[in-house]
Amino acid sequence: MIDKSCISVIDCLEVVFFRPIVLADLPFGFGPALGHQMTTAQDIAGVKVVGIRPGRNGHVAVFVTQLDLSGFVPGHVHMVQQTTGKIGQKFSAQGPTGAEIATDPNHVRCTGDRLVKAVIITHTHTDHWGGCLSVASSEDYSSGLIPLIAPDQFIEHAVSENVMAGNAMRRRALYQFGPFLKKGPLGHVDNGLGKTFAFGRVGLAAPNDLIMATGDIRVLDGVTFEFQMAPDTEAPAEMHMFLPEFGVLNLAENAVHNFHNLLPFRGAQVRNSLNWTTYISEAISLWGEKAEVLIGQHHWPVWGQHKVADYLKIQRDLYKFVHDQTLRMINAGQTPQEIAETIRLPKSIENTWHARGYYGSLRHNVKAIYQHYIGWYDAVPANLDPLPPVQTGAKMIEYMGGIDAAVAKA
Repeated sequence: MIDKSCISVIDCLEVVFFRPIVLADLPFGFGPALGHQMTTAQDIAGVKVVGIRPGRNGHVAVFVTQLDLSGFVPGHVHMVQQTTGKIGQKFSAQGPTGAEIATDPNHVRCTGDRLVKAVIITHTHTDHWGGCLSVASSEDYSSGLIPLIAPDQFIEHAVSENVMAGNAMRRRALYQFGPFLKKGPLGHVDNGLGKTFAFGRVGLAAPNDLIMATGDIRVLDGVTFEFQMAPDTEAPAEMHMFLPEFGVLNLAENAVHNFHNLLPFRGAQVRNSLNWTTYISEAISLWGEKAEVLIGQHHWPVWGQHKVADYLKIQRDLYKFVHDQTLRMINAGQTPQEIAETIRLPKSIENTWHARGYYGSLRHNVKAIYQHYIGWYDAVPANLDPLPPVQTGAKMIEYMGGIDAAVAKA
């Protein structure tokens, strides 16, 4: 039995709940695999403790889902709880009262008496750092009172990826995530990486402690963290970590319960799938025989050493297979569209739930790999300098014999 004070942090959070959706409610034609993903994410979502793992010396790891002051968003907060404080990872956005929440000790302490002792940011995407000022003030970080730990090059890439093209990315994200759609079986049911889009003010604080190399270790409030650098994977600056006292492995967003996007529709720098598989493979070598729990930032944990190892091997092989086969087809002269129509996953990967494209897509990811290596041009001269869409549409209607003829053929 865990004392309530171990999870008292949840009491200060405002969360907007979805009406529960069951598979029987889904309309005819709704993909059963997506329905499985959606309901599983829903089952572990909300302000809920999904796992507690005792460690040594009185430490307790508490895995909590959807702890964001902004509402119900695609993310988790992982709390490492021990006798004197809490260490949090991943905060998406500030809540309605913004930084004032962080400076109010009643909120920082919640209903318990343990202060936040450190915050760890695994990578540069806004949903992983945008709410860090909701748990501590900027002065707490700038003074070093609370360690704010992030991978090397965090600020550079957080600015370049999220600010310089931020307006366009946020506008496109509204179409990718559909946050304004009506919640329900005929509208918005899931994001593939959680339930919905994060709302709230975003605050960026500069890290006061950077992880520079694989093998770096930090002891935070008595808890040991071993780090692995994983740059240019799901984010330009990203890192993994292992907690040896608990046997807990955190691979950030590089091993979630789906085939991730290599180039999301919202827009981003193209992601390097070869690096992705390389760092998963390195994590297996470092901790594959030690990890008893795998936690990802958006989905549910994987429990048991053998299950964790098997899970990571499938994830590694997924990205490696798609990378290698896409390159083979590129070198054979195929275009992105031809590769997307041709490539097939082996059954050993295709039949695994967590390798399916609930967020990313095999068809889209091969085009991202193509772009990563040789750019947008497909070597078809007719596509080198096409007309803009309006002029193309007018020409097509003209060639079809006019509007009436085109409608008759439709």
